[in-house]
Amino acid sequence: MIEPAWKRIGAIHLEADGTLGAVWLAHDYTSNVVYCYDAAVFRPEVPAIITEAIAARGRHIPLAWRKKDKELADKLLDSGINVLPDHSSDDPGMIEMISRCLLYTSDA
Repeated sequence: MIEPAWKRIGAIHLEADGTLGAVWLAHDYTSNVVYCYDAAVFRPEVPAIITEAIAARGRHIPLAWRKKDKELADKLLDSGINVLPDHSSDDPGMIEMISRCLLYTSDA
């Protein structure tokens, strides 16, 4: 169960073919564990459907996005989704570091 005091964040990743991936994470400060509590994949879909699906998971939860996904992030922001003001890093080194961390914690 996600405790109300845990900080949450979501993130989106748009592929060139229009497929959108989204995840929602919660950070338990006591155990210093980040839980991925929801994930979704949207095949090329109408933006209104994507917006409603994200909003249903909590339009107030901050949503991270990549620089190249700015157009979608702006549409989500215009629809009332709490999109972070600045994009996340697209640095491949950062992606590998985060992936390793997630892999390590999921093996525990």
